[in-house]
Amino acid sequence: MNVVYVYVNGNYVSSTAGSDVNVTVENPSKPAGRVFNSPDGTRMVKVSGSGEDAFLYDTANPPAFQPIYLASGVKEVKISNTSNGRPLQIMLILNDGSFDLFDDQGNPFNGNGGSGGGNGGGNTSYNAPPVDNGANNPPPADEGAAQPSGPSGGSPPPNSGNPPAPNGAVNN
Repeated sequence: MNVVYVYVNGNYVSSTAGSDVNVTVENPSKPAGRVFNSPDGTRMVKVSGSGEDAFLYDTANPPAFQPIYLASGVKEVKISNTSNGRPLQIMLILNDGSFDLFDDQGNPFNGNGGSGGGNGGGNTSYNAPPVDNGANNPPPADEGAAQPSGPSGGSPPPNSGNPPAPNGAVNN
């Protein structure tokens, strides 16, 4: 038999004692909040806490992944129907009116992570990755920059065989 003790007026009182004590036990493994289940039963989104934080859960036993933080300030959750053969998609409607869109693994469809709306602003894990200041990723090549003119160093690349068009006309 499990006995629960409650702190009342400076004393611990057994819940089985004859005193007038109301005992409410909450299970911390099941946080209070709103729960949204996917139609196929494979995923669940829980929105809980004062920040209205959304987490994605795999419902398999054992789950394929740990709960994934999606976003904060979540007003509503919509989960797509997969019976038509399309992949599962999760849409979070945020309090500011924007939305975030995720796949069934919690990956944003568009955006760079961090909640904030604009279609895909969620993180793909609870602990956000460190900020990259650009040192690890060189900038992409400038597609409009001048390129070397060829092996001889000064000759232009060959054309398609058409002579140059006079006075700005366009060759077809």
